Order: sequence, then structure tokens, then C-alpha cells
Amino acid sequence: MKPFLKRTLKTSPLWRIVKYAAPRYHRPLLALALAKARAILNPGTASRKGLAQAHLELAKCRLYEDALPQAVAACDKALAIDPTMTQAYIERGHAFARQAKSPEAIKDYGRALSLEGERADLHMLIGYAMMSDFDLPGRVDQAVLHYSKALELEPDKAEYHVQVGAAYRQSGEYAKAEKSWARSLEIKQALARKRGLDLRKIRLIGQSWLAAIGHLAQLDTHIKMGLLGWRREDKTVLPLDPAFHISNQFLLDQWRPFIEFAPGLAALGLSKEDAYLLEDEYFVTAFPDGRTRWFASAAATIQNEWEAQKRSPLLRMSEVDAARGKAGLAKLGLPADAWFVCLHVRESGFWKHLDTVRPSIRDCDVAAYLPAIRAITARGGWVIRLGDPSMKPLPPMERVVDYAHSDLRADWMDVFLSASCRFFLATPSGLGFVPSIFGVPCAWTNWPMIAVPPWYGNCLWIPKLFWNEKEGRHATVPELFRDGLAAAEYRRQFEAKGLSVSDNTPEEILGLALEMLERTEGGAAYSEEDELSQRDFRRVVEAHGGYSAGRVGRDFLRRHSRLLDAALSSSGV
Repeated sequence: MKPFLKRTLKTSPLWRIVKYAAPRYHRPLLALALAKARAILNPGTASRKGLAQAHLELAKCRLYEDALPQAVAACDKALAIDPTMTQAYIERGHAFARQAKSPEAIKDYGRALSLEGERADLHMLIGYAMMSDFDLPGRVDQAVLHYSKALELEPDKAEYHVQVGAAYRQSGEYAKAEKSWARSLEIKQALARKRGLDLRKIRLIGQSWLAAIGHLAQLDTHIKMGLLGWRREDKTVLPLDPAFHISNQFLLDQWRPFIEFAPGLAALGLSKEDAYLLEDEYFVTAFPDGRTRWFASAAATIQNEWEAQKRSPLLRMSEVDAARGKAGLAKLGLPADAWFVCLHVRESGFWKHLDTVRPSIRDCDVAAYLPAIRAITARGGWVIRLGDPSMKPLPPMERVVDYAHSDLRADWMDVFLSASCRFFLATPSGLGFVPSIFGVPCAWTNWPMIAVPPWYGNCLWIPKLFWNEKEGRHATVPELFRDGLAAAEYRRQFEAKGLSVSDNTPEEILGLALEMLERTEGGAAYSEEDELSQRDFRRVVEAHGGYSAGRVGRDFLRRHSRLLDAALSSSGV
């Protein structure tokens, strides 16, 4: 019967359609058809278990192809036949997790755990699903409990320590986060030595550096760390996976003088397991002083030393690209002798799915930037607004180009504009770091994370404020650290503590833009009181575990001196 069924199915018109439309489903669909036939012809426990397994295999294929509702349906059928099938709960949990249905995923992983007993990987899956809603009250603590149980069972899993560190960082416990990450690096280094990988004298750039333009830009401080002599003189290699999406290929190519590119792991003679042990990831860095720092603190430490040694920016536009960019400026309508400022105001369109699931406080309304735009053009400059077509269009204004809605948008042009403007007026997003790696100053507005200020010394920045509804005042800096919010960036995290988010006002944004104009036109004037306020602000942040970099806007500190006084008195500094 089995050979006959195979021949019948494979010669049918339906099978030909399936063969060419979805070739990965040949085997599971055939197996499912055979299992159904067996269950009909030979009813019994073995046949039913075989049918459940066939549904499970189809579910795995659906999951692989990202057909998530179909994967859930296939798991449902498997579990209807065999409610004790652990793997079906796990696969359905994966499908739910990838649909941002974390409660359903947690429930299924929990069922699998109850069937299997204590299993480290299942505790990690539950914790990871909980962390997908880390901005909900109590979620991080619950996740840490499951992560801790996983580590009790398998204490030498480096990737487990990474996830624990991520959870601690989201809860504002930065010292614990760095300790967990340090342990993950120790385990990886020990395994690398055991396998003899340290003798290869290479380090790999992990794919976490490629996922977003801000990560690509921060290869800057990663490379500078090596040039400062703060790590072993190993060859740095980036193995490129053709299937991996690179956020900006042109920007990646700018790093070729400093990094060797390889066509993949096979070209290096490395397995995925070897690569994991040799990778430098974006999120954590080990320093010669024995301390492991998370990405922003690491970048600030490196950049501060780079500037202390008066070293120049690593990147500059090539003559060919500069000429191409100037031709692009002419097409945008700028005269040959024009100077311009770039503007980027983050909105929810580019990351629409993520911002829907977890509303960010990094998004802003471009209308608040109109007074600053007019101040720049009144001085004879142009303003070029960067972004993507999902953004709200700017109203027509003289010497203003809404490049975000231009047909000339391109990866290389984004980088050219960022590297060639007089300064960049930004909100918190990865694109705002691109000008800094070329030495162009950036004026950061609406910065939400007091503990993680921009780290380039020629930057200015002003933070968002957070209103305490119950007490009728702004939260102080120490209070934000105490509540684990000094590095938070999602609305529900603040709402859970009774705080509402206050975006920078048009007047505050204008003040920062005017200060940067002064600095780029010959120098801004600062009083002794201004310098004292600047030092006080930095001391408060450092006293509570953050780091200081860049310079807080002059007018902002003057306007919010009472907030700074409250911070100083409540911190004891």
C-alpha cells in the first residue's frame, strides 16, 4: 500500500502544483498523507502517534517558511491527537512568540516544561517570551527567575548569561548586567582556548553590527578600541552571510580599510559554533582593566580616550563620492556654495510593527522643529530633512528640502548628506550617529536616556522630561535611576511608574539649534554659571552609575535649573 500511495500522489496534478509552489513541503505533505492512510487502514495508538508526528513535521516547515497561523493550526491538530507531545507545544510556542503573542507562547512553553520536568532551555524560552513584554510591570523580574533556574541547571551556557544581562539592563541594574555579560565572555574565551581557536589570531564581527544603521556606525568605536591598543592585535574579519539584510551597504563599505571581509564562514574554515566563540558582538565589550561594559558605556569610554589623545575621525568621504554627492545636491536645488544642516526626526513608520507592539518614546512630531528650521534658513543655510517616505511631509518652505520624500533617496546619499552638513539636528535614532563618525557635530534633541547620553565630544544634547502626575513636578535624575528608567525608552515603562513623557518644546529645540549655530560659526559664549551647571549635571549622572559625554544644551540647563537643583539635593552630591 505504501509504494502504491506514493506513486499515486506523485503522479497526481495536485502534487505537481505543490511541487513547484512549495518544494519544501514535499516530504511532510507526503508523510501526512501516508499517516492519514495508515490511521484509516490500521487504527490504533501507533498510527495515531504517527499522524500526530506528521502534523508536527508540517508545523515545523510552516514555521520555517514564516507561515505562522498555519504552523499553529498544524500543532493544534498534532496536540488534538496526542496532548502529551512536548515538541508540539514548543513549536506552537515559537509560532505564537513570533506573532508577538507572548502570553500564549509562555503558556505553551510552560506546558512543555510541566511534561518534561526541569529543562534549562524551556526556562530560557519562557524568560525570553516574558522579555518580549519587558516594558510591562513585573515582567523583567519574572523573566530573571526563569533565567536563574536555567543557569542553575546549565551554568556554563554563555548565551544564557547574555540574556540575563539583557534583562538586568532593562530593569536598570547596570552593574548586574555587566557582571552577567562578563561571565558570558569568560565562558566563550575558555571554550575558544579549549578548541584551539585562540591560535587562529582572528576576531569576528557578529551580525548584530549589521542589523541597523546605528550599529554599523558604531563599528567606529569598535575599530578605535583596537587602534588604541586595548585588545589583542588579532585580525578583524566580517563573514558576510548573503542571506542577511545589511541596513546600509555603502556605510558598511566605508569600513573596508579597517576590517577584512570574508564571503562566509566556510571561507574561514569555521563552523557556526566556532564563530560564536570568536565573535565580538555589538552589545558588550571587555576592557583591559577587567571591566565589561555594555555598548553605550563602552563606546563612551573608547571615544573619550580617542579625543583625549586628539586623534582625528576615522572616516572621510572619498573625492569620487564627494563629487557624486555635490551633483546630488544640485539636483535637490542647492546652489554650489550653499551650506546646509541635516534634520532627522524619528517617527513610527519605519519601525511600525515594533512601535505598535511596544510604543517608543523616541518618536517625535516634526512640527516642533519648524522654528529651528526657520532660524537656520534665516542665517542663509539650507535644511535637508532625512528619513523615509512614511514620514509626515514638511510644509513648503524656502531653502528646505524634504529629501525623505525625494526620488533621489539612496543609501550612499544618506551617508553623504550626514557626512557633509554643517551639523546634524537629530532625535534618538541610528542615523544620528553617522555624522559623528565623520567628525560632523550633532545636536541631539528629545534624548530619552539620561544614563546613556551621546558620546561624541562635539555633540550637544537635551533630554526629554518626565512629569510626575501625582506630585505635579518633573522626575529628578536620581529618581529615574532609582526606578530603573534612566536608560528606558518605552512609554509603558514610564506609565507604570506614574510618569508621562514631555517632548522638548519648540523653544527648547530652537535654543539648541542656535547654540550649535554659534559653535559652528566661531564659538558659543558660556558663563561661569553655565559651566558649573554642566559639571553638576555630569556629576549627578556619574554618581548614579551613568556616564557623561557630549554637552547638555546651554539654554535647556538655564531653563530647567530647578530640576537640576532638585537632582543635586536628592542625590547628596
